[in-house]
Amino acid sequence: MLKAPKQEGSFEPVKAGSYAARCYSIVVVGTVQPNNPAYSPSSKIRIGWELPTEMRESADGEVPHTVTREYGFTMGKRGKLRPMIEGWFGRSFPSDDAAYDFDLEKLIGKTCMVAVVNETSDDKVYANISSVSPVPKGLEVPGEVNAPFFLSYENWDQNAFEALPQFLKDKMAGTPEYKTLVLQGKAKAVEASDTASAPAEDKDVTSADVNDAMEKASPVKPSEAEIEEDECPF
Repeated sequence: MLKAPKQEGSFEPVKAGSYAARCYSIVVVGTVQPNNPAYSPSSKIRIGWELPTEMRESADGEVPHTVTREYGFTMGKRGKLRPMIEGWFGRSFPSDDAAYDFDLEKLIGKTCMVAVVNETSDDKVYANISSVSPVPKGLEVPGEVNAPFFLSYENWDQNAFEALPQFLKDKMAGTPEYKTLVLQGKAKAVEASDTASAPAEDKDVTSADVNDAMEKASPVKPSEAEIEEDECPF
């Protein structure tokens, strides 16, 4: 009898709970077609946080757990990105113009609390971010561990792109933004992998593959936390 062994993840995802976090990565994914063809293509952005109080062992020693979430790349009120940022800093943008003028790169290095929930897909457990909120007054977040990581099509860095997990590179390679860079000679064509797809890709999940590549119990309500004036980027 011959049975294929189950594939084990490289590490256990962080358990459900509320954690102090620091934003360390932002990747503009580009315009993607949803799995459901009934929906129109939309632009996506992926944001990552490190959890400096939750360490794990790696080949490079102890490193913090990280969590990522993909959002629609729009600052409209009906999207998920703008409400997340407003909840993060406990205040609303004064106007739509202010929201659309906001430089999202300013989020890198900013601290917050993230509420993590665990979900299971294909017998694997993933860590989802359900909400982001301010750091309570008096709580100190340890210093950053991961180097800041930012990638957009306007400021393209092929080496940074190559550091991404294969499934994310495959996803970005299918966008019109990436194809334009290839035609311009600024990016390399990507050969898609049949084995690198992210489980539950239509969900906001964090996989071990994402964390390994990006690295080389209810949240506090805004009214219960205080933020120093110079900490809010808008």
